Amino acid sequence: MPRLTHITGNRLLYYQHYGYDTKFNTDGYYTLDLNTRQEQLIHCDSNPYNVWDFQLDAHTTISVRADGIYRITTP
Repeated sequence: MPRLTHITGNRLLYYQHYGYDTKFNTDGYYTLDLNTRQEQLIHCDSNPYNVWDFQLDAHTTISVRADGIYRITTP
């Protein structure tokens, strides 16, 4: 289930966690171009625990997790 993170222009930044399945998927932060509907993985990340993301600007996310607080920068 994806978690919405940020929309800038026509690009949507979100976190996607897939869980277990028979198909290989990569958990992490993705962008979706709303015009072309092209999805791109920009940061691999898998965390089975609760994660709270706070978008500071179009390129910086603060991620609060059980094991610490992380700053994630994206292009």
